[in-house]
Amino acid sequence: MITPGSKYFFGLTGLSLIAAILYMVLVNPSDLGAVALFGLASCGAVIGAMALFTRDGDVYTDEEAVAANAVAGPPSFWPIVFALGAALVLTGLATVPVVFILGIGVLFGAGLEWTIQNWSQRASADTAFNSFVRERAIG
Repeated sequence: MITPGSKYFFGLTGLSLIAAILYMVLVNPSDLGAVALFGLASCGAVIGAMALFTRDGDVYTDEEAVAANAVAGPPSFWPIVFALGAALVLTGLATVPVVFILGIGVLFGAGLEWTIQNWSQRASADTAFNSFVRERAIG
């Protein structure tokens, strides 16, 4: 059975192909617009195939999804640091390259720490073991 998400992308693929063919016939066959429409069609086909292959990401039943999200992890300050890094990158684009490079470093470091923290919180139900796993991964 074709999933709803893949139906959308396969429809986008079909409409893009029709638009590209009409564009080539009516406007100009060697124009950049036709290339862009064929690119849109190929991207829609790939994303539709991935959505079909993964069944739109439906891996849990409703009860399993509620149980998996019932316990929230502890609060983290890494998203704020990550946002600060993004602000530094944007500010550095408008001002000096040193601020841009500093922002890239903050983005990379905060993203890595945030990823490891979220991964280690879900390693097991034991918080002491999760702390050990986080320290081991960072060390």
